[in-house]
Amino acid sequence: MKTLDHRFRSAKPDGPDATQVQPSHWNDGHAFTGGTHGYALVRDTSDPTYGATWLPSGLWTAVPFDPANYFTADAGVAWTVIGSGVQVHRYAIVGFTMRLHVAVSGTLTGSTSGLRLKMPTGYNLNSYGVSPAIYQAVGVNAYGYMLANPAFPNQLIISKLNNEAWSAGAMIVYLMVTIEVVGA
Repeated sequence: MKTLDHRFRSAKPDGPDATQVQPSHWNDGHAFTGGTHGYALVRDTSDPTYGATWLPSGLWTAVPFDPANYFTADAGVAWTVIGSGVQVHRYAIVGFTMRLHVAVSGTLTGSTSGLRLKMPTGYNLNSYGVSPAIYQAVGVNAYGYMLANPAFPNQLIISKLNNEAWSAGAMIVYLMVTIEVVGA
């Protein structure tokens, strides 16, 4: 078991009065309270009282299904995803870094310049980023990319590699990306 110990460790033996703080109390490790299993205690200069906060540390969290998580850039065009179309939609946080894993199938009701994926609740983008994405449209696998743009802090943009429009019909999108995030 790992503990956080004081830099100075007293070599004095405990005294006879058990009602007083003893050297063994001083030398004992610290007990941490609060947080959630898998969270890490990190330095937080914005906390004037304790100077620390608990942050998730690498545990995968499933994104609850919500059809509003999947949308398009164009009015009148829908990206329809039903619950059974979500193979995986989860994320893990380490500090201010999110690892997002998505595999969803759905249908586009028309042509659109871009697919949009809503950020998990409680998180916004903090910097630009580009990552590869694989998609399958009309039974053909192809490469695209995911763009993280802080101008749209609560959504990721998924585009075809050559930036051509997405066509109406069935499609599947696969991506695993690493992005910098902040609390929403």
